[in-house]
Amino acid sequence: MGASTLGPTNVVGRLERLDHVLATAAWLDTFNNHYLSCLSSDHAPLSLRLNAMLWAKPQFRFESFWPSLEGFADVVASAWSVRLHNADVCRLLDFKLCNTAKALLAWSAKSLGSVRS
Repeated sequence: MGASTLGPTNVVGRLERLDHVLATAAWLDTFNNHYLSCLSSDHAPLSLRLNAMLWAKPQFRFESFWPSLEGFADVVASAWSVRLHNADVCRLLDFKLCNTAKALLAWSAKSLGSVRS
C-alpha cells in the first residue's frame, strides 16, 4: 500500500488506504456485536461500532426459480432503474439492492403467495 493523498499534508505520520480487515477469533468473540460500514464512499473513513445493537430484520432470500417466472425481469428492471440523486456509489448500490429485494418480495407474495412452510 502506498501513501494516501486523501488527508491533509500537515498530518504527522502516514495515511494508508484500508481495503482489508483482519480479526482474530478472540476479538470477534469479545466484540460479537460489531458493525463495520462505509460512511460515504471509498474515499472516506470506515465506521467501526462496537456493541452495535442492530435490529434483527429477516435476511433476503433469493429464490432460484424466480428468474423462470413471468414478470421477474420486469420487476428487477423497474426496481433497479430507480434513481437516487446526490448519493455516492456505496449508498446508491445499497439503495438499489434494498429496493430490488423489496420489489421481488412484494412481487413474489402477490404472484405466488408464501412458498415457505
